[in-house]
Amino acid sequence: MRIAVKPLVLTAAAALSLGTLWQPLSIEAAGAGLMLEECYLWDEADVLTTEEEIELSQLIFDTAESIQMNVFVRLGANELSGQEDAREYAIDDYLATFGDSKDSDGVYLYLDLYGSYIDSTDYAPHDYIATHGLAQLYYTNARDDRISEIFSQMNPHMKRGQEDPYTAVTIFCENLQSYYEKGIPNDYYVYDDEYDQYLYIDEKTDTPVWSDNKPPFIRKKQMTSAFLISFAVGFVIALITMLCIKHHYRFKSQPSAQIYIPSGKIRYGGKTDQFLHKRVSRVKVESESSGSGGGGGGSSSGGFGGGGNSR
Repeated sequence: MRIAVKPLVLTAAAALSLGTLWQPLSIEAAGAGLMLEECYLWDEADVLTTEEEIELSQLIFDTAESIQMNVFVRLGANELSGQEDAREYAIDDYLATFGDSKDSDGVYLYLDLYGSYIDSTDYAPHDYIATHGLAQLYYTNARDDRISEIFSQMNPHMKRGQEDPYTAVTIFCENLQSYYEKGIPNDYYVYDDEYDQYLYIDEKTDTPVWSDNKPPFIRKKQMTSAFLISFAVGFVIALITMLCIKHHYRFKSQPSAQIYIPSGKIRYGGKTDQFLHKRVSRVKVESESSGSGGGGGGSSSGGFGGGGNSR
């Protein structure tokens, strides 16, 4: 059985430096559930210098303030058996630090540094990014999987035996800022299998909501698809019916006007058209191409989204 221990104090030097660098929490941030004083880096594996830890903690603080979400990074020193262990550490620490309110928006990164100071090369590190609240909509784990993309940029700096967590955490914060600026993908939502609810942005109020029902934009798309399918089926049935009726009432022989004209009493004349000029008209047909993006749903459980990474 594992026990997650959260550090209660920093070293005297770190505390003094961080105290001079960090800014006070704003009233607006406090009202939004943002806890900037808890947004920093915990070097449990003790792989960074004091200066590096202070610099990254300041970067994490600045990123959290900019995106208005809680951000925490832990450089773990625990032996893990899989991504599920990393997820459990990340979620437990997030809840202990920022609480379990649905209104709490945040991102927690657990980087497995256990393998950085053991002799065995067989150990496979496992990392996890846990997202909570609104962060699940910005840092997606479906369609354009932003969580996987963040790990793909961090992994080259976290090769076994050559770990560079300073650069990896920097890239992590840069991606949080970048995807926040890009915004939530169109028609993106999250379904939580534990809550049995949907998280999405309400189109009328432009605010995140948890609902027992699917997002309205998804229901509209489903209704449109159902209408088009019904129309296509009805058209096919009508076409088949028309062809059957036509086949049933067709003439036994090919009709001709000759049957109404007495034979031997008709004279046929001939006419010839002679064209003196030739004119050819050409019309340019413009081709038009357009792209469209469809909606997609991310996965969540117990209020947490995100995803894992094995190295």
